Amino acid sequence: MYHRILVGVDGSEAAQRATQHAAAIARCMGATVVLASVAVMDDRHQASWIDTPERPVPMDEARSWTDGAAAIVDAAGVPVEVKVLEGRAAEALAKEAASGAYGLLAVGERGHHSVVAAPRIGSTAVELARTTPCALLVVP
Repeated sequence: MYHRILVGVDGSEAAQRATQHAAAIARCMGATVVLASVAVMDDRHQASWIDTPERPVPMDEARSWTDGAAAIVDAAGVPVEVKVLEGRAAEALAKEAASGAYGLLAVGERGHHSVVAAPRIGSTAVELARTTPCALLVVP
């Protein structure tokens, strides 16, 4: 059913759990996992429906997130690819998912930009639920 699974990673514990779930699914289906982090080059990239801008994330920090997650997928014996995208997280991941190469997008329920008093599901996951053209797995 799934040949390629896209996983949004941001170094958070929730993203790590999403990576673990995606690796398990990929192992069962013989799929490849593509890990994608998003570099935010400046604070002009506003979060989707909140007033707080995403903090700048340098390319090397975003790359370190994919490298860390790749170790999880490698340990599961699943083929893995890594990508660093640019822009707002939800837009960049939805655009990548829209390329048609993926059957599933997995993300953590909340990432680094969430605050303690925020809703359980973060703004990126909420926006992806509205805009992603493939199946979406939001992992708690």
